[in-house]
Amino acid sequence: ADANFTRDGNRIIPKPNFDGVLFVPVTVRDGNIDSNVWQLRIDVAKVNDPPTNISLSNNTIAENQVLNTVIGLLRTTDPDLGDLHIYSLVADDPNTDDDDFIDNEFFAIIANQLVSRIVFDFETRSKYTVMIRSRDPEGKTIERAFSIEVIDQANDEDNSVSSEVLLNNFDDIDSNSDGILT
Repeated sequence: ADANFTRDGNRIIPKPNFDGVLFVPVTVRDGNIDSNVWQLRIDVAKVNDPPTNISLSNNTIAENQVLNTVIGLLRTTDPDLGDLHIYSLVADDPNTDDDDFIDNEFFAIIANQLVSRIVFDFETRSKYTVMIRSRDPEGKTIERAFSIEVIDQANDEDNSVSSEVLLNNFDDIDSNSDGILT
């Protein structure tokens, strides 16, 4: 049996991503005598299949990170082994309401990296949606939305209140000589 194809009755099915020449052994049967085996030549041309999925290695970013912080790496699943993919953010279509949830203006793509275009602040907003397109060399595409979460930082100065501010609110309260409020 040839490793580059399978048979299904009278059908010859090339293996996925095979391109080249198949030589298929053929015997003609007329019901009485079988012919000699001869090699049928089949030229198989490559067919471009569209990508089937996009994945993002990470979908979180800690708040207060600098611009162009890498959020995650993009990867495309494509039946055409070895295809290189170009990633882009999908533009909002002003004529439709179905993509108004897209927050692409806060992100950028550098090669296969999703990066930040702003300094995210958890207290302002903690969840964003980005729509990404992957295009193969033949122009076939797939699009996918990803949810990006901003992680709150425990030492975030916006969350802390200094003891001076708290004590200033107790001007009318007496303290004893040990500095303990009474």
